[in-house]
Amino acid sequence: MQTRGVAALAATAPVAGSASPVAAEEAAPNASSSVLSGGAETVGDARANSRTHSSSHSTSDGCSSNFDMQTLYRHHWAVPVVGFNTRLVLPVHSFEAWEGEERQPPELIEVPSEVFGQPLRPDILHQVYWHTRRAIAGWTERMQLYKWEWPGSSRKVRPQTVKTGMARMGWRKACGKYLGVQTHPLRPHDQRNKCNKRLLWRGVEQALSAKFAQEQLVLVQNLCLTSHKTKHCVKHLRRLLGTRCHSALLIHEGHEDVNENFRWATAHITGVKRTDVAGVNAYTLLKHRMVIITLKALKQLLFELHQQQQQRLPRYATPDGRPAPPPSPVPGWADEWIEIKTKEREAKFDRQRIRELATKWTWSSEPKGLLKVPRFDPLRGFRVGRFSSEEVPEAGSKYDDLYADEEPLDEDGEDMERLAAALELREREEALDLTESITTDFPFRDSRNATAATVGDQQP
Repeated sequence: MQTRGVAALAATAPVAGSASPVAAEEAAPNASSSVLSGGAETVGDARANSRTHSSSHSTSDGCSSNFDMQTLYRHHWAVPVVGFNTRLVLPVHSFEAWEGEERQPPELIEVPSEVFGQPLRPDILHQVYWHTRRAIAGWTERMQLYKWEWPGSSRKVRPQTVKTGMARMGWRKACGKYLGVQTHPLRPHDQRNKCNKRLLWRGVEQALSAKFAQEQLVLVQNLCLTSHKTKHCVKHLRRLLGTRCHSALLIHEGHEDVNENFRWATAHITGVKRTDVAGVNAYTLLKHRMVIITLKALKQLLFELHQQQQQRLPRYATPDGRPAPPPSPVPGWADEWIEIKTKEREAKFDRQRIRELATKWTWSSEPKGLLKVPRFDPLRGFRVGRFSSEEVPEAGSKYDDLYADEEPLDEDGEDMERLAAALELREREEALDLTESITTDFPFRDSRNATAATVGDQQP
């Protein structure tokens, strides 16, 4: 298996000076494109010929083909299958396509080589695979008994100090007479072995890289179907995966890229399993031959893998990644504090100092917290305010979009002044009319005012 893997690696090694497959796609968009690595065909070309679309592309960016085969054999675990300095591209297909429709050339999307172009590590896949298998197996049901758990009395039958000539016997019927006794009997236990979380995520990346290298990864727009019939879904799967595919894993995001018709159509297809991104692991990827993933599910899966990669980064910004040593204290940084504490410690000989300390502190009446608290709290009147560099929005500004004037009038400064003067003049006229009407309705008020004015004039 190692020789075959290295041979496939040599077949997929990029060739210097070859044409880019993206340019070939632009020149002949309707042609059936194979997986390219600088112009060299890969192992999955024969399998790709049985399907309508190819599943992956790899483009070389000037990688040299002059390499030593002995070095390649020796470091096969560190050399990516797709080669170095390679741009990985996946075509986006349409899952539902009927006969007679115009088939547009698939859109190409670049995928990160940190996930789909890693060097293949069978040891990591083996460890993660068996960890998952043992976890699925769960707890064992086989159980054996200890010596003291067997039925029967443990009372001493006869004394052994008296010289009776008979052997020492603790139990009348020894437990070994039943089925035998084990020093370490079998007990129900969890069969899973220990595996780090980081290694589990590495297993997912390794499985995705293996699927990409083996032409077993298909990217589609969505999995929405117009019909719930199984025969139509099988036709679409055969068009994408071929007629010799025995198992397939359909990965979706779960909200917008899948509908009920798809769930009904794939409910009883043998060898076809659908799952969301949360259910993706190395075991499910390796268990199925082909993997179909939607565009949204791919984005979510890459986001989860990126979050896990961020957690592996060093936590300390030092060259060796270790915590920095604590800095040496500045000389004299605590002299003032030491002086204050020294005065407080010697205050029992100073009456004035004792009074000063007594005026600063008081006993707390709260059932919780400190017993001795400051007498005057400096933060007693403090209130947290809202400080922001943004301007305070005007009242009713949030309704501007709802009640926006689609045809605003052209406002001129002179027109606005004339309008304000006219409104002020009208208010004065209304006030004058109101005063005249009051005088007409109540004439005695004017007579009183006239009498008061006359009396005021007669006074010396």
